[in-house]
Amino acid sequence: MKRILVPVDFSETSTHALEIAALIAKRQKAEIVVLHMLGLSEAVLTKNEIQEYEEAGYYMELAKKRFIPFLDKPYLKNIKIREIVQNYKIFKEFNTLAQEQKIDLIVMGSHGTSGISEVLVGSNTEKVVRTSNVPVLVVKMQNPNSRSKKCFLLVTFLKMLF
Repeated sequence: MKRILVPVDFSETSTHALEIAALIAKRQKAEIVVLHMLGLSEAVLTKNEIQEYEEAGYYMELAKKRFIPFLDKPYLKNIKIREIVQNYKIFKEFNTLAQEQKIDLIVMGSHGTSGISEVLVGSNTEKVVRTSNVPVLVVKMQNPNSRSKKCFLLVTFLKMLF
């Protein structure tokens, strides 16, 4: 295993997924590719070309600035990290990026379903799991008191698989 992709939205859930990815990366001596998907709407992108370029650039710079505190974590020490900011709207593009970057594993956080609208539309994590050609590890938030034991079990399990 050489590369682990971690899609992030800078939430606590994606922070937790990044921490699990770091455990795996250290064990496997792998690089982590952190992806933030802007998801700019068509309304933003239907302005004239100059406005569209400036606005997209503005949002990309904001995302890049958010990576600085987000990636300043002790558990990421001595792990090669690469940041990618893209504007994806469909999850097929996400799979293409994973193939282009030669990703071996995707680690994603999940909030879980929360209500009827989530069930009808489907979560982003579920869409990635359904469309990915790369193995996806879905990480749910857990009780902080049991974190280390569960992480150790997870890494041991993954080591057996790979």
